[in-house]
Amino acid sequence: MVTFKDGAATLGIGALAGNQASFTTTSSLSVASHTISAVYGGDGNFTRALRQLHADVSKPTRHGAEFLTNPACSGQTMIFIAAVSAVAPGAGTPSGTVTFRDGGRRWDRDAQRRLATLTNSTFAVGNHAVTATYNGTSSFNTSVR
Repeated sequence: MVTFKDGAATLGIGALAGNQASFTTTSSLSVASHTISAVYGGDGNFTRALRQLHADVSKPTRHGAEFLTNPACSGQTMIFIAAVSAVAPGAGTPSGTVTFRDGGRRWDRDAQRRLATLTNSTFAVGNHAVTATYNGTSSFNTSVR
């Protein structure tokens, strides 16, 4: 048996098959840099062995913004939607806030069920460069569209 550790914490145990052992985890590593150890305790024929590697776990994020009413007439209600999701192989449901901006104007919206929406009918006549920024969390990166 080979014990896989993140520092002093045991992640799991892999059985030897031939001269190899493996262990798969998808959720137990936090967003950070980790030193992973594979420790073989030895037996009657082989001595104890230790192998280390470094793993950087990053925060996955992807988001897209969609403008449902484009172009619009003055006074017409416009709906903006920002969808936030994890980038594979990352997983999870992002939460937090999305900030919509039009020049100096700003609207903050909660990302509920991976969606943030803004409904607005107060845009002046002209072109507007509206951006949507997912503000990130401790588990997901910031993303701008």
